[in-house]
Amino acid sequence: MKMLPQKVTFKPCLKNHSVYDSVELVNQSDTPIYYKFGQDPLRVFKAYPKIGLIEPKGFAIIALEFSPKEYKLYKSSISISLNDLPGSNSKLNLI
Repeated sequence: MKMLPQKVTFKPCLKNHSVYDSVELVNQSDTPIYYKFGQDPLRVFKAYPKIGLIEPKGFAIIALEFSPKEYKLYKSSISISLNDLPGSNSKLNLI
C-alpha cells in the first residue's frame, strides 16, 4: 500500500475549531486491503473513515481533522494497521 503524502502539515487553527486535509491510500496489490487508523495520543487529530476496505488496484481518500485544544505546535502520528497483521503498522506523521 502507498500513502500520499506520508506527512501532513495543517494550516494554523483557532483553538476549539477545526481545519481539514486529506491523504490518499493506494492499494497496488491484487488483493483487497483492510485498514484501520489508531487514535492520536494527543487527541487533536482524527481520521475519517477510521476503518475501511480498499479493493485491488483501488484507492481511498481519508479526511483528516485537526482540532487544537490550546495554542501551540502539535506533532504526532497516527498508526495505520493493515489486514490486522502484527508488524504491518504504518504511521502517518501529523504537524
